Amino acid sequence: MAEYGTIYDVNSIKRQLAESNKDYNNRQVWKGLVGSVNNYAAKSNLFLQQNYSEAVNQAYAQYLANQQAIENSGIIGTGKQSLLASNEKSVNDAYNTYMQSFYSGQSSIEEEREAGLTEIDNALTTQATNIKKYADAHFNYLDSLYYNYEQGENQIFDSEQWKKYLVTDADGTTRLATREELLNQLYDSNGNLTLKGLDFFDQMENQNLTDSTFGEYLINEDEDLYNWSQEYNPYNYTFDGTQKGSFKTMVGMASDDYSYSFAERFGGLNEEEITSMYSKFNDTLTRVSALNVETQSDEILNELKTSTTEIFTLAKDLGLEEEFKNQGFNEESMNYILDEAINAVKSGKEMNDEWWTTTLTTAGVGACAGAATGAKLTASATLPLAATGAGTLITVGGTTLGTLIGAIVGFVTAGIAGGTVATINKNYQKEVNTNAATRQKEAYTNMLNQMVNYSLQTRRQAEIEFNKHK
Repeated sequence: MAEYGTIYDVNSIKRQLAESNKDYNNRQVWKGLVGSVNNYAAKSNLFLQQNYSEAVNQAYAQYLANQQAIENSGIIGTGKQSLLASNEKSVNDAYNTYMQSFYSGQSSIEEEREAGLTEIDNALTTQATNIKKYADAHFNYLDSLYYNYEQGENQIFDSEQWKKYLVTDADGTTRLATREELLNQLYDSNGNLTLKGLDFFDQMENQNLTDSTFGEYLINEDEDLYNWSQEYNPYNYTFDGTQKGSFKTMVGMASDDYSYSFAERFGGLNEEEITSMYSKFNDTLTRVSALNVETQSDEILNELKTSTTEIFTLAKDLGLEEEFKNQGFNEESMNYILDEAINAVKSGKEMNDEWWTTTLTTAGVGACAGAATGAKLTASATLPLAATGAGTLITVGGTTLGTLIGAIVGFVTAGIAGGTVATINKNYQKEVNTNAATRQKEAYTNMLNQMVNYSLQTRRQAEIEFNKHK
């Protein structure tokens, strides 16, 4: 049975430690310790055998020398026979003494060998027991967070990043998954840690919660275990060097990984679960699609405009917030872009490639490749032709972070700017609203597809990287 990352019982942990713990020179530590004890015993036995052989040979040589001396002594009769018998007895006594000493030496060497192996096994068992306790503490920590959530002391399980640990029963009751239910998700049928399992331990270890971090929880619940986790680990070399660092490597993390990002592997969720996170947006799309563009354009635009705030909420839940920030894309830059778009529409300025590039660059988003193109292509599906110089929605394939940001910017900008045009041009309000509603439905679909595709692409890449290192 494969046991990559298996940490739910002491025996499996011991087997894994014996295989995986290595020193700086990449030598297996526990097997090396066992080998050293066995080698010492083998050398001791060899030395004992050599001493025994030398003693027996010397005794036999002395026996032969004595026998020859007696034979050549000229002594006859019973005296001679008595001397020969005495010589025979002496060599037999010496042989028996040496044999007893040899067996006693062998027994002592074996006792020492077994004592050494027992000491190693005890140390290995202690390590495995502490690791088991440390692993269990992650589940206990989750229980503690959920208990506090039920008491109204935190809201973390309202987030998509934590909802994945909840289960809804047939009667509609929502609860935290049981330990068995979690283990079935975190390990496969062969006992191997899954991508979701890696994400679980990463999230418990590293997500910085205001409610209580894992370290803070452990100090309060089991200070001895916390202190152990901070100790130097003499049995396994890692960059971090601590027992905690070694544990992290057991569950597929880097020993010095101190931060958690949901977006790193999308919570270990499968494609169906990731797609379901967009259910609010799909529901919006379903409602909008059922509305009549010609007679209910205002409702369509309002419905889609209100969904823009949900975009940033979802981005945060998906862990994309940091990625967006790294590209200069946040609510502040979004507001700047919206102001510029509204001013452009009011003044009748063409929102062409140059306008998008300049606006996004000024907002701090321009360095993100593909953002300007994605924004213009999405917005052009919604704004009147005069505003963008384009009238056809072009699907951007192969979603990158840039095209994803572009799709979001374009959709949000188009929705608000389109509404501004409708307000300004009273004479053409119906026509503008109808065109804007029709195209924004398409833009919304495009934006949603880009977000889903980016999520799934990221998740698939994480799975590829995960499997590479198994």
